[in-house]
Amino acid sequence: MNEVRDIMVKDASICTFTTSIDNIKKIMTETGQEEILIVDTLQEGHLLGKINSNTISRVSAEKSVLPSQLNAEQCMTPVEDVVGQNVSIDDCLRLMEEKHISRIPVIDEQGHCMGIVDKNNLGVENASR
Repeated sequence: MNEVRDIMVKDASICTFTTSIDNIKKIMTETGQEEILIVDTLQEGHLLGKINSNTISRVSAEKSVLPSQLNAEQCMTPVEDVVGQNVSIDDCLRLMEEKHISRIPVIDEQGHCMGIVDKNNLGVENASR
């Protein structure tokens, strides 16, 4: 167990850029995930961005509309940092510490979303590295 593929959450919640905010909030509530990854289509799965409750609230306030009037494309933010599935766990954790992030998407060579590494889901052995 030395690569990101060995520890990533493979069933991370993803939505398309056309998904309504109501549906995204429902997924967040049902799964307990604080952040949802946004892809172009569920079939292709090219990573486009991410969305969380704070971003939804901010965009809703800026546009003076209810969140139910928005979709993922209007609220998503670009993903600045990603890792490949063959990256070492140590390199991934180093990047997360350097960037002060607790979650990082995992993509393949074509930019398809493969999962996410979440520090909260790591075992004590990996979290202390």
